[in-house]
Amino acid sequence: MPHPRGCHVFQPTGIIFELTQDIIETNLLTKFHEDWTINVACRVNKANVDGARRTIHNRKRRSQKLTMSTLC
Repeated sequence: MPHPRGCHVFQPTGIIFELTQDIIETNLLTKFHEDWTINVACRVNKANVDGARRTIHNRKRRSQKLTMSTLC
């Protein structure tokens, strides 16, 4: 029995729908990965800056202690 005219148009819609979902899912995962990478990079950078500040602060404190002990 032959298919009615135009029937072939509706068969690929399921495949197109699945492909669209896959593309959207891939884009979401890619976006999540990019955001995660940026977040981690910011945390590492902030940790390095804070660590450097702590080191400078500790050196100043050590220097002040040495100066005070020499004066006393």
